[in-house]
Amino acid sequence: MREAIKNPFVQMFHRDLRRKSILIAIYAAILSGSATISLVALPIYYVEIKHIAFLDTLSFEFISFGIGIIGYIFAAHLGNKIGRRNVMAVFMFITSISVSGIILSTSYYYVLLFNIVFIFFYYHSGLHGHFM
Repeated sequence: MREAIKNPFVQMFHRDLRRKSILIAIYAAILSGSATISLVALPIYYVEIKHIAFLDTLSFEFISFGIGIIGYIFAAHLGNKIGRRNVMAVFMFITSISVSGIILSTSYYYVLLFNIVFIFFYYHSGLHGHFM
C-alpha cells in the first residue's frame, strides 16, 4: 500500500519505469529546444535569407499559429482514432518535408504555404507525453 501512495515523480524512477522516463525527458528537452529555435529562427530566416519584410514575416506567423491550433486539435482527434505514435510519425515526416519546402521555395507564397504546413503539423508535439 505504501508503494501506491508514493509521489508519482519518485515512481517514475523505479526500475521498471526508469528507461521510459529518461527517454521521455530527453524527448521533451529536444522538443522544447526545437520549438524555441523554430519560433526564434524562422522569422530571422525569412527576413535575412528569404528577404521577406518583417511585417510580412509577422503576418506569416500569426496566420500559421491560428492554423496550428487547428492542427493541434486535429492531431489529438486523429491520435485517438489511429494511435498517437502513428500520428506523431506521420506528422514529423510531413514537418520535415515542409522545412525542406521552406528552404527551397523561391516564391513568397510558397514560403507562406510551407510555413503554414510546418506549423500545422509541428505543434502536435504538445501531446508528446501521451505518445510514449
